[in-house]
Amino acid sequence: MQLLHDFLKDCQTRRRSKRTLETYKSNVGEFLEYFPDPENVDKNDLRHYLGYLQNKGLKDSTLKGYFSALSSFYDFLIYEEVAHTNPILPFRQRFLDKPTKNERRQLLTDHLNEGLHLTVSGNGLLITCMLWVQGMQQSR
Repeated sequence: MQLLHDFLKDCQTRRRSKRTLETYKSNVGEFLEYFPDPENVDKNDLRHYLGYLQNKGLKDSTLKGYFSALSSFYDFLIYEEVAHTNPILPFRQRFLDKPTKNERRQLLTDHLNEGLHLTVSGNGLLITCMLWVQGMQQSR
């Protein structure tokens, strides 16, 4: 738990609020109980940890808070040359961040473009065209 102590000391030096320190202590402390060697954690470990937290019934906003604290912790580990990368950043983007309106629109467009290459008949074609037109109207 020396890493946690050093991390919290670093956060104090950087003038983080008392509430932030308490949250970091709780969230990072729990993570370190689950993974005592954080420099060896990979994306599969993070998936298991996310499942563990979800099974506790935590809300999405709480999960984001956990992973935000962990991202700060990994930034500290990189600065201290304990870790080389922050595995939380791509993980959080993939599993916790909701796509923006433009990203959703692009996903729909890509999906429809793929779908139009398929043979669509009857109601499927009608629905596809209606969705495509609706997307075009919203983008104007």
